Amino acid sequence: MNSISVALIAIVSSAVLALQSLPQSSVGPEQITVMSGSKMLRGLMWRPAGRGPFPAILFNHGSYQRADALSPETPAILGPLFARHGYAFLFFFRQGIGLSADQGTADGDLMQHAYDAHGSEARNRVQLDLLNGEELDEVRAGLQFLLRRPEVDARRVAVVGHSFGGSLSLVLASVAPQVRATVAFGPAAASWERSTGLQRRLIEAVRRTPTPVMFVQAANDYSIAPGKMLDAEMVLAHRPHALKIYPPFGATAAEAHNLVFRSPSTWEADVFAFLDSHLGVHAAAQSAGPAVHRLEATPKTVAYGYYWSEAAPALRIRSGDVIDVDTLLTNTPMGLERAGLPPEKVQPSLRAIVADVTGDRRGPGGHILTGPVYVEGAEPGDALEVKVLSIDFPIDYGYNGCRGFIPSNCDASVAQKILTLDTRTMTSVFKPGIVIPLKPFFGSMGVAPAPALGRVSSNPSGRHAGNLDNRELGVGSTLYIPVFVPGALFEIGDGHAAQGDGEVDQTAIETSLRGRVQLTVRKGMKLGWPRAETSTDYISMAADESLETATTIAIQEMVDFLAASKKLTTHEAYQLVSIAGNVAITQLVDRPVFGVHVKMPKAIFK
Repeated sequence: MNSISVALIAIVSSAVLALQSLPQSSVGPEQITVMSGSKMLRGLMWRPAGRGPFPAILFNHGSYQRADALSPETPAILGPLFARHGYAFLFFFRQGIGLSADQGTADGDLMQHAYDAHGSEARNRVQLDLLNGEELDEVRAGLQFLLRRPEVDARRVAVVGHSFGGSLSLVLASVAPQVRATVAFGPAAASWERSTGLQRRLIEAVRRTPTPVMFVQAANDYSIAPGKMLDAEMVLAHRPHALKIYPPFGATAAEAHNLVFRSPSTWEADVFAFLDSHLGVHAAAQSAGPAVHRLEATPKTVAYGYYWSEAAPALRIRSGDVIDVDTLLTNTPMGLERAGLPPEKVQPSLRAIVADVTGDRRGPGGHILTGPVYVEGAEPGDALEVKVLSIDFPIDYGYNGCRGFIPSNCDASVAQKILTLDTRTMTSVFKPGIVIPLKPFFGSMGVAPAPALGRVSSNPSGRHAGNLDNRELGVGSTLYIPVFVPGALFEIGDGHAAQGDGEVDQTAIETSLRGRVQLTVRKGMKLGWPRAETSTDYISMAADESLETATTIAIQEMVDFLAASKKLTTHEAYQLVSIAGNVAITQLVDRPVFGVHVKMPKAIFK
């Protein structure tokens, strides 16, 4: 352990001992370790007293030119404060700084070396490289660590950053769908005027981010242009935002820039009001919270190719609990290796399941579905609410085949295409010059069909949901499924990294996923077909062997929903679907049925 680490721990421990004379309201700090590539990065974590799960904050500090430039007292200024407000709080040290001083060179030193050797433009390039590359990877690793902590509510995680850490937080929020809110203290304030590349990158980030963002600065910071300009982009994007520029603080721009540490009382009320409103911290604190159940994909925890009322549950949970679930791609080790995947990259769990689950334990469909999950209290006539809280990529590849709706386009001599998934940029290169944005979702989520239907293939969707292949059902979406058997018997799988509407060649970028999904029984919610909603849309859906019939059902489902929920006549609801709705073909390839969905934008309802 280096001398800086010893100093940090000593001072933080003293702060905690002092706090222990007060009513116990926080626990910590706990020193944690996070792997990012070959680097073993460290952090300090506080949490409220109690069992959780708690809303959580990942804090990203600014850049520093020396490993010891970050004051050892700094984490103890913020950690107990956030814990007292009900948040788990991770102060994360990037390479070369604080507790991570022995893990590489501090970012400020890297930028200064570039400036000394080649001038201002070289420094700007290094800063952008760190923002888009190595240090973005580090804070993403910190976020993933936080999401896996049992005391953390993965639905309520925000990032807070200062200076260059504020810039990192904005970029992270634009590529990590698990982030629910962002607070940036003085992002790029010292660099804005000298780096047009940084300006463009941060403007791009706030345009892409789906989350609320708050910008915080003192009026005498190095520059208040970043806060004003980036907040203006949020206004244009019609996304929740806040801008707080406080009166001048301190005698210098440097003192003003460090407002986050030097005067928490200035911003405390505003920042926590923003975070509380978007993360629901007080609502979370009023209950013990849902239990989280880990469900790995093994030969004993999958349904290979079917939904069935007689399938034995792999897990039993209470209504409202969360499953942390692994799903596997729809392929075999032999198929992946034939496509060119190195054997060592095939997941051991896929090898075990394909080898062990054979004969009458497999089929009639081809999907490896994790489950079933028995949800206590679910009965026929209820609905099962499925909230997708988070999705991660356990592997860095996916594949695409070629058959589907117009197979004459396919060259039978060409193998399945293996695509690399870049989780840092959330993109995949199809071929040079063609870059696909990643938007992961579970293609198949469903319940057991009515007993009279027997063992139903995993290939087509139906009233039980199943292989919907609806690209809208990503993180933050909620799917509602009618229940046909006690316990619902929920199954999930068929992970997709990206897919177009229609899925015309029969495959998306097929991949394995790990996600957190909350399952809640909705008594009295009578559904004929599955229904969904996202932060932006209400969605109806249907499937049938006739595309015309599927379209008719999906439109009528939306008309009925609008008439019931928005106090419209059927006449008015039908008109509204024509004026503002979006009718889309979900899939054309899950034979024998076609899938159609209708989206109605929430923004029109004032």
